[in-house]
Amino acid sequence: MKVDFATDLWRQDRIEALVFGVTFAGVVGFDLLTGILLGIGVSLARLVYTFSHLDIRVEKDEASGVAHVFLDGAATFIRLPRFAGVFEKIPAGYDAHIHLSGLTYIDHACLTMLMDWGENFEAAGGRLHLDWDVVHRLFEEKAWRPANAT
Repeated sequence: MKVDFATDLWRQDRIEALVFGVTFAGVVGFDLLTGILLGIGVSLARLVYTFSHLDIRVEKDEASGVAHVFLDGAATFIRLPRFAGVFEKIPAGYDAHIHLSGLTYIDHACLTMLMDWGENFEAAGGRLHLDWDVVHRLFEEKAWRPANAT
């Protein structure tokens, strides 16, 4: 029985296969230390991309006063200005539905910004619809929750 490790790895995760390939090529082409350092470099580049990648899509229906915000990726301090800017553009008095199903991580800075914005948004007459259980699962820490959270 022949096991083709590289092919199986390529099918499962192409980025991991790239890390393996770069590490292997570095070890064979240069030396062990260089190969390992090249592999670590590629892994770090992947990590930076993963934690700086956040897609935000906003759908506003001005007739009904409803805004849907779809978050995909990792909400980290690296994307905090863009993250905050999107929420600040939602007019007071709207029903804001924040969809977190595509969010893989939220750090303390973005969570604090979201909580502060939600409190101010509701104080200005808006209605926030957010699944706080998802936020808790992502952040894994007991966080502030408004009294009328939905």
